[in-house]
Amino acid sequence: MGHKYRMVEVLLDSASSAVVANMEMIPTGTDSPEHVHAGKPSAFRMAAHGQAARFPHSAGAILTSESRTLAPTGSAGNGKSSAADRGWPAQLRQAAGLATVLGWLICPGCGKLRAAAKPVKGPRIVSTVPAATRILVQIGAANRLVGVSPYDRPALPPGERQLPVVGDFLHMDYEMLLRVHPTALVIQMVRSRIPPHLITFTERHRIRLINLHLTTLHQLYRSVVVLGTLADHAHTARQRVALLKRKLDAISRRYVAHRRRVVLIINPSPIMVVGAHNFLNRLMELAGAVNAAAPVGAGYPIIDRETLLRLAPQVLLIAAPGQPPQRGPKDPRLARWQRLPIPAVRQHCVFLVTAENFEIPSLAVDHQVRLLGRLIHQTGRSVRQTLTKGPR
Repeated sequence: MGHKYRMVEVLLDSASSAVVANMEMIPTGTDSPEHVHAGKPSAFRMAAHGQAARFPHSAGAILTSESRTLAPTGSAGNGKSSAADRGWPAQLRQAAGLATVLGWLICPGCGKLRAAAKPVKGPRIVSTVPAATRILVQIGAANRLVGVSPYDRPALPPGERQLPVVGDFLHMDYEMLLRVHPTALVIQMVRSRIPPHLITFTERHRIRLINLHLTTLHQLYRSVVVLGTLADHAHTARQRVALLKRKLDAISRRYVAHRRRVVLIINPSPIMVVGAHNFLNRLMELAGAVNAAAPVGAGYPIIDRETLLRLAPQVLLIAAPGQPPQRGPKDPRLARWQRLPIPAVRQHCVFLVTAENFEIPSLAVDHQVRLLGRLIHQTGRSVRQTLTKGPR
């Protein structure tokens, strides 16, 4: 088949390393679930990569680029005839042309494969990761996208909102993937759970497979650069990362001397909280929080009511992204939590975090940190106005 594209994996932590050469990353290290911003139901509806993925296999629906091109051995395959082609008798050339026409008539869906592809010069990217899609938009590379996930259209510029939906972490539409002719496919999965068929499929069709890991803030920075390089926007990506770092440093300096014990609940039943060593934990720290749940465990541990009482948070945050804004301290959605005998209730510091996409890693995390900072360090009426202000 010629050159095969190898899977690019962005896996950056203390237990792994990566060697970069022409965007070919070869990782070493572990594949444990905590490497993935994943497994968070309800509030984290777009990051359930820990679940088993379903990838339908239908060989009859797969058309290779070779099967769509009728050319004799030795053809350049680029629309130009080679010397060998020009040496063909006229009758054979006519027969080849007739066979091509008959092929389109017999297989009408094949013609759609070429017609459905968005005209894009340069890299053609399919993103099945909402965070990656937003990053590409934020660095000005939305025009490189030729396919997205079901969750991405609201984040796209008006001119790109009709992009085909190709799949997400649970399902991949292989027929649509072929129709849009991507040069790269962006996914986010635990490496050991990537379906072998997906790897085989992308190698067969020369699609570069980019597996992002966005568990930590450092991985976010690196992923922005990788996506920027992939989209021919490397300089812009590096500039945006440098700017984001400066913004986060400035925000964190405000809260050096003012830190409060905070618990952030990301799923109410069972109670799942933000633990140590992950993206949201770092955002909480930058916003002046001492994550009271960090000693419970890494990632996103599940706790019971008694454990929550022992943690005794001064501020209790409940993630509810995309829900209507909180209606004051007597909002019925807070009733369960307002009955707890914890400092946060006594100090009237129990809040819903309803900002859309607040949990998604992107270049807008400085807005997320500002939101958390306002909730953590303000009380009373002033904070109720903050509840509706989320990441832009």
